[in-house]
Amino acid sequence: MWDSNLLNLGIFYRIQNQKVVDAWLAEMEDYIHATKVGQHSDVELAQFYLKGYASTQWRTVRQEEGKTHG
Repeated sequence: MWDSNLLNLGIFYRIQNQKVVDAWLAEMEDYIHATKVGQHSDVELAQFYLKGYASTQWRTVRQEEGKTHG
């Protein structure tokens, strides 16, 4: 499990602009690499930091993905 005290990433609510998205993703990737989060856990970790609109959009993408692969 992840230690939330070690991770000081911002919660991602919505896309503000591409620079914000890129910076957030870079920070998440750095944390995942540094803590050696397993390949199957990295998406779960990132998903934990999606709130509000971003979380809703992610669930929609996953549902659509399940329909095409199911």
